[in-house]
Amino acid sequence: MVTQMRIYDYFFYRLYKLLRQKRDETFGVWGTAIVISMLIFINLGNLGVFLHKKNIIPKLIPSRMEIISILIILFTTNFYLFYRNKRYKVIEQRYSTESKVSNTIGTIGMISLIVFTIILYAK
Repeated sequence: MVTQMRIYDYFFYRLYKLLRQKRDETFGVWGTAIVISMLIFINLGNLGVFLHKKNIIPKLIPSRMEIISILIILFTTNFYLFYRNKRYKVIEQRYSTESKVSNTIGTIGMISLIVFTIILYAK
């Protein structure tokens, strides 16, 4: 569980660092929470399509209210997770001293995950 949370923290850090370049830190947390929530939502949708094709779940397209509810829950959870007790600052401190090699590997991993998610969604 700890390893998965560190991966999630690192993914948050990379997005936060990217979004915070030209804005203040609160915008960085909001923007990162929105992006992470959308990526999770897209991956849940991809999982739903897969399960529907395998006849594991009968309903594929949720109603608008279900979609909005899921997005609000995801965003609220992500925002609370990182903004509560200024946890984003602890994460920023932990990863701000990473080496150039780790930075490059992290960037490649983050971009790969986003591209993979979009490719799966497009199919």
